[in-house]
Amino acid sequence: MRSLVFCLTAALAATPLLAQSGANGRAAVPAPVIDSVSIEGVLRAGAVVDSVFVDRLSTYGEVAPGDFGAYLLARLGVEPFPHDLAWRVQADSGVIRIRGRFQDIPEESKALFGNLLMFVDSTTTLEAEVRTAPAGEALARFRLTRVLVNRMAVPDFLLTSILRSVGRQYPALTESGRDLYLQVPSDGRVRILPGRIVFERVTAAGAAAQRAEPGVRAPD
Repeated sequence: MRSLVFCLTAALAATPLLAQSGANGRAAVPAPVIDSVSIEGVLRAGAVVDSVFVDRLSTYGEVAPGDFGAYLLARLGVEPFPHDLAWRVQADSGVIRIRGRFQDIPEESKALFGNLLMFVDSTTTLEAEVRTAPAGEALARFRLTRVLVNRMAVPDFLLTSILRSVGRQYPALTESGRDLYLQVPSDGRVRILPGRIVFERVTAAGAAAQRAEPGVRAPD
């Protein structure tokens, strides 16, 4: 990734890093927790998304956090990111956390942070939190809710200014730079769970039963 670190053609790895549905529509084995971002991860995540939402061969699939982070970056249209990218992605109930250090931000991206870089050194840690948010029918919405520098939240007025610059650079984002929308089937849902991101197709009854779960976007 050469332009955006927080907010996203190679062969698949020999060992699968994500679980897809079995005959009963549920994952037979959990997806190993992969937190690194890679070009291969884009393909692995895309294969699950296609199987569940596009080709409709499965009703359920899981993607590792790092692979999903790579997939989102690819959807933003960023340039190919390096294999040695030192940022890590973790998933918990309803939230994705992307962590790294300022020294690992590509040079061309540092301008997005403006005067903020005047007050930090190269080893300063940066963490971004992304959560699902309500969206319209057949849409999944991922919203950047918070950025922490050395575990201290960036004031919202400063973060808003930074993110607007990001939004102008990446048209796939909303104007605010906070939101990325993905199109999903009308019966589709994306959930952020500990150690994995789940893609599934559900019935109306199943959606109502899980409406209160963290990270769930029930059909409107």
